[in-house]
Amino acid sequence: MKLWQKKKKEEIDIKNLYYLGFVIGIIDDLEIQNIVY
Repeated sequence: MKLWQKKKKEEIDIKNLYYLGFVIGIIDDLEIQNIVY
């Protein structure tokens, strides 16, 4: 049970990192557009 919970937590951490990277990517794109225009 504990092993399953640990694995579940790692999956959540990976999803959070992916989501964070996605948001940072959007912010970077917006900043680049602001510099260009």
